[in-house]
Amino acid sequence: MVHILNKHGGKLTVQQIVEGINAVMSNAQGLFQDAVLLLEHGRFPRAASLAILSIEEVGKTIILRRMALTEDQDDIDGLWKEFTRHHAKNAPAAFVNRLMAGDRTFREMKVSLENKGGECSSIDQLKQLGFYVDCDKTIRWLTPSDQVTESIALHYVGIAGGLVNQPETTIRDIELFVKHFKTAWGGSADIKKQAFLNWVQEYGQISQNSFQFVENLFS
Repeated sequence: MVHILNKHGGKLTVQQIVEGINAVMSNAQGLFQDAVLLLEHGRFPRAASLAILSIEEVGKTIILRRMALTEDQDDIDGLWKEFTRHHAKNAPAAFVNRLMAGDRTFREMKVSLENKGGECSSIDQLKQLGFYVDCDKTIRWLTPSDQVTESIALHYVGIAGGLVNQPETTIRDIELFVKHFKTAWGGSADIKKQAFLNWVQEYGQISQNSFQFVENLFS
């Protein structure tokens, strides 16, 4: 018997956000491991699609963190919508793809990341191609094995592997995030930059090279 899921759509406590992030990351790790198994057995389209699903789960953690920053129900409603939309959750993979394409600042990435038909949409379309047969405007049948190659699968499994290897989130992690971003999130790029740099410095889990890389992104 199938049970209809009555989804929560309201505010979460810090403890609930921590539990949600850790549950999401556990599932992301499981999807990544499944993608690796498929990759090892030459099932490249499904490997790529599961890797993208893993990345989408990681994308949910960003949305959950943002829920800690607001008390406004309209904002919360919007974040729960993002939580179920593939486009918003593909941002981590899109970010990596834009770096590989030569973008070095958020300003350079912004057009593609915010465009409805940009990088995030392309990744979601690729995920669908890994699962289903489709037909293009020229009546050409698009099969997963023709559209998603080994190199594509390796690329997205590699991104997923880099994202899922994170320590468990704690209450302190979220409290630090709120401390630095509560008032800065809706501010200018310079305000967000300073908040981000202050946050990663206090968090203490970033190397000097990585810190410099992050600083350059806001240039």
